[in-house]
Parts: sequence; C-alpha cells; structure tokens
Amino acid sequence: LTGAREAVAEVASWLVVPSDGDAVAAAIERYLALSLEEREALSRRARAVAAGVSEERALEAFRRGFEGLLERTGGNGAVAR
Repeated sequence: LTGAREAVAEVASWLVVPSDGDAVAAAIERYLALSLEEREALSRRARAVAAGVSEERALEAFRRGFEGLLERTGGNGAVAR
C-alpha cells in the first residue's frame, strides 16, 4: 500500500468515493445503516490494515514500482517494446 485511498479500499471498497457531495453522503448513509456488529467488524478490519501500513513499506513499494519502470523503459523513459 502506498496511499490512504488504497488502505481505505482494502478495508471496504465502498468507502472510496469520488469527490462528489452526493457520493460522500451516500457512503456516510451506508455506514450509518450498518449494524453495530458490522461497524465493529469494519473497525477491526481498519485496525488490521493500518497495522500493515508504514512509511518504510510504502517507500519499498514505490521503489519496486520505480525499478520496474526503469527496467521496462531501459532507464531512458521510453517504453521498451
């Protein structure tokens, strides 16, 4: 994971919504409609995902992605075919 959007999506993809008032309101309404047990389960899942998030892990994921890009482009920015 390298960002908040990815972490939230791992908890519950329906929590990631466009920057649109109606979409945000719908997600809030959906959350408020959850039972106590469902909210507690969501909270446990969020804590588990957060435990796996660290600056070190994010930097490592970024480094691996960047190195893969360099390999694909031959280090010159052009996509190798």
